[in-house]
Amino acid sequence: TTWSDYSVELLDVLAGDFSTSLLTLSFADGGPDGGGGGVAGLPKLRVGQEYVFFWDGAPYRPCPAIGGQQGIFVEAVDPVLGEDQPLLVSRAGDPLWIDETGEIRRGERVVLEGDRVVSLAPNRRDPAMRLLEPTPRPGSEVAVPHAPTQPGSVQDPSLVRPATLDDLKRLVGRVR
Repeated sequence: TTWSDYSVELLDVLAGDFSTSLLTLSFADGGPDGGGGGVAGLPKLRVGQEYVFFWDGAPYRPCPAIGGQQGIFVEAVDPVLGEDQPLLVSRAGDPLWIDETGEIRRGERVVLEGDRVVSLAPNRRDPAMRLLEPTPRPGSEVAVPHAPTQPGSVQDPSLVRPATLDDLKRLVGRVR
């Protein structure tokens, strides 16, 4: 299996102790053209792109991110939200939102081209987590649909705004 090594400069650390500002992250992704027998579906990082990376830290895993593509996030621009409200979107296409209780939730899976949202992706997830198309602006009159509730069940809170790096820092601070 061919592995790709990425030299990564740490700009900020949400949690953990690093004695260096440079890391090498290795992916069993089949090499630059993917023809080296790697594990299908592993992300390829773009040179010059900034990522939020939840690092596993264990050697010799096919992907050093916790949850594979779900543990690597990029700031993306959604044309509906505008340039001033970037979304944190996992490499798997899951944007992070804050719900009305202040918790971080995954929103409707999106398709990215580079760092821009181009569409919503087909999704088989819990309908309570789906966003309307186009993505609603926080504070707008467009409501986030919820799954039908059974008598006595608790309905999930609505998603109200995109999560930020500060939200992730608060989350990481709570779970240490």
